[in-house]
Amino acid sequence: MKLSLILSGLLAMLLAGLLISGILFNDTRSEQAEIIIEAPQSVVFNTLLDWKNYNQWSTLSTAKNSDVQNATRLAVYSIVAQPVRVYEKFRADQKENTFVFSEQDSLTRSFFRHFTNRIRLKTLADGTCEVFWQTSYSLPTVGGNLLSLLFFRPALRQALVKNLQALKRFIEH
Repeated sequence: MKLSLILSGLLAMLLAGLLISGILFNDTRSEQAEIIIEAPQSVVFNTLLDWKNYNQWSTLSTAKNSDVQNATRLAVYSIVAQPVRVYEKFRADQKENTFVFSEQDSLTRSFFRHFTNRIRLKTLADGTCEVFWQTSYSLPTVGGNLLSLLFFRPALRQALVKNLQALKRFIEH
């Protein structure tokens, strides 16, 4: 009897914690990483525009069925156990030195929605380029918020760092 009361109490506290986390936490999350690449900004910009070679360096996602004229692609993100497949729209702004990959449609059943990658380039005084890469996503469920906090955000942060390191190696070598 005592054990069932204790288990019931723990379950109630867990459910209350999930409910509170869903109410208090915003359903949109983002993670960011940055790196300095020993190359001019124009080289980094052109590498990011080069969809033919994207899969040679990208560890964050694999681009498939890229349509340069319509600026769309099918991307497969392998951040967690189940890959997330999304159709993305791509926009590059050379004046602002930014790139945006925004989800148009998700092809995978997942907690995670509305993937958006924003990349910003900044020329440093020594002629090198600083790259900021931010990925944001939405979690429409209370459980998704908890999963994000415990598992997805750390995995995404690690994936962004690894991806930027791969971009750096591709450009510098």
